[in-house]
Amino acid sequence: MRPEPIAIAFANTRSSPRRDRIETLTLWRAWIDAWPSLGTAGRAVDVDGLAALRRDRDDVQLLLHSIAGGQQPRPEPTERLLDAARSTRTLELRWPGGHPVLAVPDDVTAATVIAQHLIHAALDLVLTGPPLAACQGRNCRKLFVATRPDRRWCDSAICGNRARVRAHDRRTAHAADSTGAAGPAQRGGGPTPSVDPAGDEAPPQARPAGGGNRRDPGRHTG
Repeated sequence: MRPEPIAIAFANTRSSPRRDRIETLTLWRAWIDAWPSLGTAGRAVDVDGLAALRRDRDDVQLLLHSIAGGQQPRPEPTERLLDAARSTRTLELRWPGGHPVLAVPDDVTAATVIAQHLIHAALDLVLTGPPLAACQGRNCRKLFVATRPDRRWCDSAICGNRARVRAHDRRTAHAADSTGAAGPAQRGGGPTPSVDPAGDEAPPQARPAGGGNRRDPGRHTG
């Protein structure tokens, strides 16, 4: 699966109501390191800057969800993003070893530099990007590029599988109610699969103990 554009990846760091993938500086640095050209500026973000970036992320997510749903965005978060985009852009590139790196000028903070880049990326996506869609998984807030009209999940192996498990449970319960038969465990068939009601991204019995760097931030790996 191809990585999603960085604006979508940024919005998707709030992947469910309970899960914020950039909640701490450690998580933020692991996430930003997926883009080497942004890593130098990103790793210079401090605690206050991260708090501001997380607020920007929430506004970007609201904007992109509105676009994906074909709705007019809410005015307040959209205006905050536009205000940031209208401010003097502090774009400075350096070329260590022949590779471009986003630099931080002396008169601005690293968080400001990163925020402007990510906000402009989101606005560019809204104006000229491909069609977007929102994952239909329960409690999932992720977005993705709508490469196929029938795509419903950010990751079929996770949100899609979770939906299939719920559908299986509903069919089993309906059959038991209709026939008065014992459940699968009582018939010797073993327990039916369970679903994490929180709707977090890790599979119910395969949630990793920690984060870690990923080179494909657009793909949902748990």
